[in-house]
Amino acid sequence: MKQEFMEGAIVRIDYDGQRHTYAQLITEPWVRVFDFPTDQEIEDIENILQKPELFTVAVHVHGITEGRWPVVGNVPLSPQERRIPDEFLQDQFDPSNLTIISCLPNGEWSERRASVD
Repeated sequence: MKQEFMEGAIVRIDYDGQRHTYAQLITEPWVRVFDFPTDQEIEDIENILQKPELFTVAVHVHGITEGRWPVVGNVPLSPQERRIPDEFLQDQFDPSNLTIISCLPNGEWSERRASVD
């Protein structure tokens, strides 16, 4: 079933044919994935949200919009949960070329050179 990328939605992610975990949609394409491998259906959304956040990642939204990751609930995000983590980029052809990309509170992106010195 097709669905939209909706901020705060909790989705189920199947990953090995037997177990799954859950994630919360932040803002397209960002998702925060919980450290919660299980083979049980979890109906209490608060139980999911109490699990540690494993990582935040940008995803291809077709997993969501095409229904491969079904929405199981929706919980509004706090300002802290809306924050997109900084990204680190290293040029594969010039490893000394390092960049940090940050999402600013107004939704714009900022880039700054980084150094290992």
